Amino acid sequence: MHTDCGANAARWRVVVEALRVQIPSLVEEFIESLAVLEPYRSGLVPRERIEADGRASFEYLVNRLAEHCGPTRVITDPAQSLGRDRARRGVPLGALMAAIHIDVSLLWNRLRTQIGDEDAALLVEHVEVLLSVVDEYGRNVQDAYLHEEAVMVQQGDHELDTLLARLLDGQDDDELLDAVAQRLGASPSSPLLVMAAPVARRESLWSFYRECWAQQQRPHWLARAQDVVLLMSLEAPAADVLDRARSVHAALVPLCPGVKDLPGAVALARTLAEVLPRGCESAFTLRQGWLAVATAGLGQVAPFLVQEVFAGLLTRPEAEQERLLETADVYLACGSVARTAQLGYCHRNTVVNRLARLRALTGLDLSVPQEAALFLTARSALACGPGHLHAPSA
Repeated sequence: MHTDCGANAARWRVVVEALRVQIPSLVEEFIESLAVLEPYRSGLVPRERIEADGRASFEYLVNRLAEHCGPTRVITDPAQSLGRDRARRGVPLGALMAAIHIDVSLLWNRLRTQIGDEDAALLVEHVEVLLSVVDEYGRNVQDAYLHEEAVMVQQGDHELDTLLARLLDGQDDDELLDAVAQRLGASPSSPLLVMAAPVARRESLWSFYRECWAQQQRPHWLARAQDVVLLMSLEAPAADVLDRARSVHAALVPLCPGVKDLPGAVALARTLAEVLPRGCESAFTLRQGWLAVATAGLGQVAPFLVQEVFAGLLTRPEAEQERLLETADVYLACGSVARTAQLGYCHRNTVVNRLARLRALTGLDLSVPQEAALFLTARSALACGPGHLHAPSA
């Protein structure tokens, strides 16, 4: 930055030094503004930490503004500490950057208040300085945050990754089970939390992972090209963890009773992750995804089941197939002919006739639970097609 020794530079230094005196009130105003922003409103970051970081940030920014007019006191850049701390606490990056934007807004308002109309040109002259300083600081905070995220994943223990790979490949000797349990901070018979999500939709699960780290828990992050899995011991009282897990948009399997059962739990989590619905604000469980899981288990048998159940139906015109299957889907979801008619905007007798036609073509009476279950499974296999899974309609 260049040094301007003229009157404007002297006036700017007076303005900035006056701003420095106001840092305590700026911090208070910052805390008040931040109180409405999640997750700060929920207390994820203690007030004393917000106050300390706010003071350090304002001191640094004011000092950088003063540098435009010559040498100033040396103040350590708090960006690294701020970014690392918020990553560890599980504060979303968007919320962190929103907090920095509040810093900018408060500084700008104070500068405008201090500079009268006669000095309007002074503010215009230095607005690029302010934007440059804040932009640089924001980038430094973000870089520190993202770096800490990478460190957290690396701290997940490469050795545990190797041990888990052996376990998931089918090895289950006692020595291996003990080693995996120890790395997870558990005993071999400790219950385990297992969750999964597609890589492209891992954000909610990743936030939960960071939140667990911030609370001194020891989750493990297991990544593949197509999905990610979170593993964590629940040896301590787990009600709070499970409550929070149920609000995460990811596949959540029933509690895994011990390390020996991890291969099955991970496989189930990954299968549920394949059919994880979009737009859901809570965890996706086996109760919701059982039909997709059952269909996935059919493997090469699936086409034969489709042929066994739907051979007659598939000979009919496509429009008739769609009409009958749509009626069956609604009926099986609600269990009521009257409700099916209401949802399908048709007469009750129309529903009865379609279900009778479907019974004639498939040999299955959907009012009989066992036959309805067979129909549902075959219907899911028909919808999936080779290499695809779809969550059942509800």
